[in-house]
Amino acid sequence: MLDEAMLCHVAFVDGGDPVVLPTLHVRVGDRLLIHGARKNRMMNRVAEGAPVCVEATVIDSVVMGRSVLQNSVHYRSAVVMGEGRAVEDLRARGDAGSRSPHGWGETRSGAY
Repeated sequence: MLDEAMLCHVAFVDGGDPVVLPTLHVRVGDRLLIHGARKNRMMNRVAEGAPVCVEATVIDSVVMGRSVLQNSVHYRSAVVMGEGRAVEDLRARGDAGSRSPHGWGETRSGAY
């Protein structure tokens, strides 16, 4: 089954400074694959094996109360910590893209 939340936030350290960037993700088994250009700083740090923290949230509903103090949001979230690494296998990249509901693998199959 595809992930419901495609947007995630990836936290890493770059040049001694903490950085958080939004990106897309897909889960394949017990692996979390994040989307990004091979030459951007986030993907460079991840490919180097840098420690990363990834957060994803699914908003299920917004609850509107009679007053501002009664408003709420029902959501589910997950935070995963680990070390990054590059996916070198071109076939694995294509397989991950085909699992995306937006069809990375279908729309950009020649881009790998």
